[in-house]
Amino acid sequence: MEDIAPPKKRGRPKVADRWTEVDAGYESPCWLWKLAKLPNGYGFERRGERMGYAHRHAYERHHGPIPENTSIDHLCRVRACVNPLHLEAVTPAENTRRGRSTKLTVEDVREIRRSHAPQRVLARRYGISQSQVSRIKRRHSWTDVCD
Repeated sequence: MEDIAPPKKRGRPKVADRWTEVDAGYESPCWLWKLAKLPNGYGFERRGERMGYAHRHAYERHHGPIPENTSIDHLCRVRACVNPLHLEAVTPAENTRRGRSTKLTVEDVREIRRSHAPQRVLARRYGISQSQVSRIKRRHSWTDVCD
């Protein structure tokens, strides 16, 4: 007798079927998105009639609407994570500062602004471009850092 496979389930997977719990070295386990992911590593899903990032939807389900002019930062630094305890609404500038490629600290920026050394010297010292030093000194970059 031939085995007959059960019919495939239709519709959306249950919420728990969308992610898997993994210890990624943060305070609590990450919930890694198992469904569609973009090339940049972020989970992507349909919610009602709109498509969007899975971590933003997870934040909204747990914390409510995302405040205006904010980004959602992954405190665990894992882009596929949708654990609402690992997600925080922050300004885009703060989100960028917390990113992996940020070379400067707030104290570095304060030192650059106070320094009278030539910009090319500061650029070499901090491993950034002279134009970035100029933007910091003119307050066109790191604008929310007060001296």
